[in-house]
Amino acid sequence: MVWFPSVLSFIAGTAAYLIDPTLGQNKTYLVGIILSVFWIVTFINMKGVHASAKFASICAIAGLIVPMTLIIALAITWIFLGKPLQIHFSSADILPSMNHTGGWIALTAIMSSFLGMELATVHVKDVNNPKKVFLKLYLFP
Repeated sequence: MVWFPSVLSFIAGTAAYLIDPTLGQNKTYLVGIILSVFWIVTFINMKGVHASAKFASICAIAGLIVPMTLIIALAITWIFLGKPLQIHFSSADILPSMNHTGGWIALTAIMSSFLGMELATVHVKDVNNPKKVFLKLYLFP
């Protein structure tokens, strides 16, 4: 999980802006948050597959379903109130530009963060003999 510290530093830096924007540049804060979250998640995973699956389900609801529902509801409200849209929906605006390598680097990082290895525990109840299957899945993909 090479990208794990990167994602945690992004989350810690983003959360820092809620408190104090200069905190996002504080290395002690960032390292403290990264190590704390890493060890908390490690201890949750050490409790077993069921604890990990429950934690992953809670995080999926809190981090995906609730925010997406809120974003969609706010977007629909914005449109129905007749407010101006800041996004232009044309093919030139939607399709990525091949000229800017920075966009492709960011896309690679985003795609790597959605590979799904961290969400595999959500499906543990659907698997027969998860100790054997998950071992095979991760050792011999």
